[in-house]
Amino acid sequence: MKVEIRELKEFVEFVNKQKLKNVEVFGQDKPSNSNKIQILYDLIHDQNIDSEKELAQILYDDDESNINYKRLKSRLMNKLINSLFLIKVGTQNKADRIYARKECIKIWAAIKILSSNAKPNIYLPLAEKLLKRSIRFEFSEISYDLCKLCWATYTLYSQNEKK
Repeated sequence: MKVEIRELKEFVEFVNKQKLKNVEVFGQDKPSNSNKIQILYDLIHDQNIDSEKELAQILYDDDESNINYKRLKSRLMNKLINSLFLIKVGTQNKADRIYARKECIKIWAAIKILSSNAKPNIYLPLAEKLLKRSIRFEFSEISYDLCKLCWATYTLYSQNEKK
């Protein structure tokens, strides 16, 4: 996907250093942060513990209604979701339809986030490029959603009648 410096500058302004400092990604805990998130992850991943009661007992010596246990689970889920955007989605073969779908979905999610928080000139060029790609691979759901977004954005913000 071709990226212009203007788009990069606007994106960098939107995702500034202060916002990056607040990003919590799993496996990248701040030193001051509790290690309990990692312990919870390890217990779920390595120990085949399926019981809420058992996990709460190990972590807090209490039952699953403990408010700290509930917060810990929520923090782990948020970190795992943030980590999804950083995971390599597949092989580098760009012609591969499965890889293309995963990449399109990742970019589509980013566009949806940007469209709710950013100026149109940040997400619209990305949406237009992704629309072309989603049409080429016949990803109709993504294409439909991007068409709606572009139409709504151009209706509200553009003075160009051709668009």
